[in-house]
Amino acid sequence: MDRLHFLEEWHNLEVYPGQWLFRWTTGPSAKVIWFPSANRPSVLGSPYRVPAGAIELQIDGHKVAFHDEVQSEGWHQSNADVGTFTNAGNLNVEIISPEVFHFPPYKRQFGCMVVQILID
Repeated sequence: MDRLHFLEEWHNLEVYPGQWLFRWTTGPSAKVIWFPSANRPSVLGSPYRVPAGAIELQIDGHKVAFHDEVQSEGWHQSNADVGTFTNAGNLNVEIISPEVFHFPPYKRQFGCMVVQILID
């Protein structure tokens, strides 16, 4: 079974009635590591939302072009071709927000809101 590990740059999963489950990044960037089983993926996708701008996506330290589709209520759907990155095993994925946000009265920093990361 494939495993996706969220590293320390993520807030805990947030759950609210009638909304998708999501996580905020704790700052301008956050990483996940994907440990594959036997199958190699070709696409990485993620619904995300940032208060302004768009994210940057890096895989194994390389900036990756991706299709970014704007959806309703400020949500985006990103899809990137990751087929060329999967021969070496694990994928190190970094999501970079255009800036860090503060939402009073919260003292936490927020970068990007991510629903889930799908690797297929």
